[in-house]
Amino acid sequence: MHKFMLLLGLTAAAAFSAVQVSAAETAAAAADSAAADAALEEELPELPCPTGWSVENNPSVENSLSYLHEGGDLAVNITYVAGSAGNGIEPESYARVAAEQLDCTLPVRSNLIDKAWSFECEQSGVEAIVYGQAGNLVLLSISGRNDDTESALEDFVRFLAYQSKRG
Repeated sequence: MHKFMLLLGLTAAAAFSAVQVSAAETAAAAADSAAADAALEEELPELPCPTGWSVENNPSVENSLSYLHEGGDLAVNITYVAGSAGNGIEPESYARVAAEQLDCTLPVRSNLIDKAWSFECEQSGVEAIVYGQAGNLVLLSISGRNDDTESALEDFVRFLAYQSKRG
């Protein structure tokens, strides 16, 4: 897209300087730009995604993916927080500090992921789960968890466990 915008800008500049660009040349240049954009997208690795979910990079948080369950009833954001957590920080400590900073409930052992810590932010309706090993932590932010979505969430966690074993 950026190449196409650059192409349009260059075409406009050429027109102002009395350079004639034919419609055929412009169409060919646009086609070349579209092909270059498509090739660039093909180079990006496909993000793993379970059936019934969509996934995209979270542009507002580094090292983060956003998953949305079909129907939009359940959303899970996965963020790798190793760099921000510092070396040696355990999941319980990270969860406690994050919960305090976000004015959420005190962390408790997660009933969804073994050896994880969970806390709820009632103001935003989000549950957060911190898991991993010291200095290598993952933060799940879950929106829409309820009795109706619990099965889909459990399947999603199994998908994460499978993906982590794949390396």
